[in-house]
Amino acid sequence: MPEGRKGELKTYFSADGPSLEANAYLPLFWRVLFSAEDIHFAYVIDDFDPDDDAVEIEEFLESSSPEEKDARYPYLVTTRSLALERAARRRDNVIQVLGERYRPIFDAFVDYISSAYGGFVLVRTSGLPDVTDATGWLTTELEQVTTFDHGTHLPDALAKEVDDLKRAADSDAVWRATGTGNPRADVNPWPSQALVAAFPACAPRARAATSSRQPTTDKPQYRTPNTLDKALEWVAILVFAGVAVGTWAATRSVWKAVVATAVVTAVMAWLLVRVRRSD
Repeated sequence: MPEGRKGELKTYFSADGPSLEANAYLPLFWRVLFSAEDIHFAYVIDDFDPDDDAVEIEEFLESSSPEEKDARYPYLVTTRSLALERAARRRDNVIQVLGERYRPIFDAFVDYISSAYGGFVLVRTSGLPDVTDATGWLTTELEQVTTFDHGTHLPDALAKEVDDLKRAADSDAVWRATGTGNPRADVNPWPSQALVAAFPACAPRARAATSSRQPTTDKPQYRTPNTLDKALEWVAILVFAGVAVGTWAATRSVWKAVVATAVVTAVMAWLLVRVRRSD
């Protein structure tokens, strides 16, 4: 496990190796690779890099109690060869309880671990809620997974998880069982191309194409109003009032005054808009 206090995190993450992610849980197929003996411990402060997180380290040390400064949390690490050995031993029973739908998913996942990962498989758990208290439930979950070493009679909690996976929609089956990866990565994408071919429901959604078609008509362009435009607006108001009063005075007819005013208003509005056109 890389330690931040030793400056190892930057090197670890800059290697840009393959990784899968899950939100606040450890997917079943991950746990199939491990056993309780693979639980190791890291100090919370080891997640800080001394170069990039100097301020955070200082704040952590100032605000934390002695117990918090020495707090540890569990994580998982094992050799790739041992992880693959466990997966092979448990494969048939896992597929038997989950159903044939998960056969290509499990096999593709194991192939991914075999081809994409180096000598070790590590599960970072520092992002889990209450991770410093996670040792108990993590141990229990890994002990339950060993059931697949011997058969398909599962503990209640694991049986419920299996039932949930069996009811999952095709579009959700892969990420719920294996976590999420980068499906468009140039190297080691997940879901892999082989899995997408065997299980098309996990194919990444196509990106929306940008249309290169030009609009059939150009919208008119207008410049920002200036002093002349303001003056013309006042002229229009005066013309509007003059026409209304003049027509009524000349004809003593209200409806003729309304008609004349409407015509003049339409003409003046068109002129004002046309003057502001910049195209």
